[in-house]
Amino acid sequence: MSKYHLAQIEIAMALDDLVSETMAPFVAKLDEINELTDTRPGFAVRLENETGSATSINAFNDPRLIINISVWDGIEL
Repeated sequence: MSKYHLAQIEIAMALDDLVSETMAPFVAKLDEINELTDTRPGFAVRLENETGSATSINAFNDPRLIINISVWDGIEL
């Protein structure tokens, strides 16, 4: 484990509500993408709720505004 960590924050405005047909392909890939992230070298932790996703966390009172935070041991791939 390194002495320092890198926090990566992403904020995105979705095209539609996450339960919409428009966003269905994105939502369908979330578990796969989260699993890839969780198993990457250097991964420490990510923002998630009790189901393992961060998409239901409504930090800005807008259901289309999606946030994601991940923490890494460093920037090496």
